Amino acid sequence: MLWSRVSKLIVFELLLVLFILAPHAFAQSMTGSEADFDSERVSFDAVQPILRKHCVRCHNEDQPRGDLVLSSLDKVLAGSSSGPVVVAGKLDESPLYTLMAHLDTPKMPPNKPQVPQRELNVIERWIVSGLADEASPAKTKLQVQESKPQSAPQSQKVYSPLRAIPQASAVRAIAAHPSEPVVVLAGLHQVAILDLNTAQFAAQAIEIGERNVSALRFSPDGRILLIAAGIVGESGTVLVLDWMTKQWLPSVGDESDNIQSVDCNADASQIAIGTTSRTVKTFDRTTQKELHVHRKHTDWVMSVAYSHDGIVVASGDRFGGIHVWETESGNEFASLRGHTSGITGLVWSGDGNRLTSASLDGSVRVWNMHTLETEKQWLAHERGVLSLERGPEDSIITSGRDGWIRKWTTDKSKVVWQSQLADEAIAVCSIGTPTHPEILIGTDAAGGIYRFNRLAITEAEPVSGMSILWPISYQARVFATIAPTAPKRVIRTDSRDRTSESLTDAPVGRMKSEQPLSQVEPIFASDLEESRRALESIEQSLELTYRTAEQLEESVARLKQLIVLQEARLKQAELRQKPNRK
Repeated sequence: MLWSRVSKLIVFELLLVLFILAPHAFAQSMTGSEADFDSERVSFDAVQPILRKHCVRCHNEDQPRGDLVLSSLDKVLAGSSSGPVVVAGKLDESPLYTLMAHLDTPKMPPNKPQVPQRELNVIERWIVSGLADEASPAKTKLQVQESKPQSAPQSQKVYSPLRAIPQASAVRAIAAHPSEPVVVLAGLHQVAILDLNTAQFAAQAIEIGERNVSALRFSPDGRILLIAAGIVGESGTVLVLDWMTKQWLPSVGDESDNIQSVDCNADASQIAIGTTSRTVKTFDRTTQKELHVHRKHTDWVMSVAYSHDGIVVASGDRFGGIHVWETESGNEFASLRGHTSGITGLVWSGDGNRLTSASLDGSVRVWNMHTLETEKQWLAHERGVLSLERGPEDSIITSGRDGWIRKWTTDKSKVVWQSQLADEAIAVCSIGTPTHPEILIGTDAAGGIYRFNRLAITEAEPVSGMSILWPISYQARVFATIAPTAPKRVIRTDSRDRTSESLTDAPVGRMKSEQPLSQVEPIFASDLEESRRALESIEQSLELTYRTAEQLEESVARLKQLIVLQEARLKQAELRQKPNRK
């Protein structure tokens, strides 16, 4: 009995102590958590990739919607015409956060889902912690520093082993060295180097990090390689590689989308880029300073080309417009109209008196730069020209959606050589070496890479062709099949590594097929069936998602009507009670 009373007294005292000390402990824990949160200052470097991904495509220097630019810290702090967009320590007064979090209208980004919560948390911590521009916790004042151009890709490496790809994919950007038997080709986060003498890829490729290549260009002297790399809808820059020393030079440009085209003048002192923001920008390569911004285009700038003397630079857009700009003053020299679709290639003659353009309307035009009129025009590819290249002796080479690669003489506008690839001929480049008077490399939409030697002026001369495959590695895959009469599973695996195949002395015309359909191994048939089943399942899930979304939209509409009705009833009730109160 005594022990029972003592135990109750002890329990009572413990509860009393906890009741008194618990609020203090809770307050201390909250204070500690707030201190920890405050100590984790988020820098603008962590916020900038989020803004690039979701906002900068509309809010940039070229398209400042709402007079708001979000491409740099000083622009974000400058706010818009309506006032500041971020206020240090105050989330509810920072429209950048409230609009992205869909706490206010208009919801941003427009017509898109809400930004993922983990990214909103980063922006929230940046605002709450005082809009820090550096990650250092001790830094409390905002000091805007001038942004410096990135001198190399994020990996800082120049070369890495050439990676095999799981399946053939189209090569959309290629460039030939002006004097060496070398062609560079855009790959998956790499730029491959193809030796034309051996028709083999080099073991080492140019590493560009987690970016994609949209354009490649050698300088006329072959000392500089320009690589337009970026992520669609997020970033774009021109990586500059010293081809002689194999070292990265400072990069040029900082776009909010991938760069469509790039070129440089004779000594590579100036670089011009065409952008999706309908502008042409020129830069000083040594200082990375932006020289001129040309804004007269009405659509994406798909092609840019310097004249050989570097006095002017031509640009063509997706609408078919061509403009020529003076490189020194930045003034417009000429506006050329005639094409009815996108300009896919621009080539200057050796003397600079003529400009040849190719278009998705299928035509090729030669412009006289003295009269600014069309001197010649002809239909090169009925379904559209995809690439234009200058050949020897002022000849030109085109590739088209019809799969044909054709060589033309500009004085006669006549086909002197042609060959058809397996699919749409996407890109083409030409090079002449002491051992080979002329070599041509073409790529198609099926992932094929083709090499042709001795492009004859007369069709009677022999032409040798070769089909080159990007290194392909088929990963080991496991397939399970159930026999009809028994539940026993049969396991099959497949692992192969294919590198290249060749076609020697291929005739002018259609290239040989690499493998008859009847010889395709059963493993590919299984792959096809599995892909079809996966597609059918995804389509069913997508249809179910659409139906669910429609039902949710109906529920939202009904709830809105119910809320309006309830608010009206509440107001009526308040009005009825007013006379009684009097």
